[in-house]
Amino acid sequence: MPGLASVLVLGFMLQTATPPRTDDPHADPESTTASGGCEALVSYVETLFTTLDEHSTFADFWVAPDFDGIQQMDRADVEAIVDDGLALIEDMETMDVLGPYVTGHDGLALLFDADIDYVAFLGLDASTVPDLDQRERGLALILRGELTVAKACPDELADIGNYVFYDPADLETVFD
Repeated sequence: MPGLASVLVLGFMLQTATPPRTDDPHADPESTTASGGCEALVSYVETLFTTLDEHSTFADFWVAPDFDGIQQMDRADVEAIVDDGLALIEDMETMDVLGPYVTGHDGLALLFDADIDYVAFLGLDASTVPDLDQRERGLALILRGELTVAKACPDELADIGNYVFYDPADLETVFD
């Protein structure tokens, strides 16, 4: 009987957590499905940066954000940044992601979503407070993805510049 109780307790404790609801704006995104190995790295990086280029309204703001100036912007301009950012995340959900970088890809989506939420909070709707830890969670996932792909695909990674999106050495300083 004690053995059965131990099995039941361990079974209960080791259950996977229920994923966050999709209607929660602060929930982490569902995990991306992997669709390739190291041979897909170059294609993934090209698609990722092409997708960013296609969403230049958000990407331009993201690269050089002016969070202090959002409240002085026209509402239509703020809405355009938010809408384009949300469209970017939707496009990222349809991308083919190589297996070793799945967590990094999910982290990028979290990072972009954190900035979208912050822009919306400052310029559109101050009643929905952004999750202030989301950015850090996104960066942690990106770091994990960068380290995983570096370990799994060193030759392919060297061909594209030694990292996918962020240099892991730079990300590690964020967590020191």
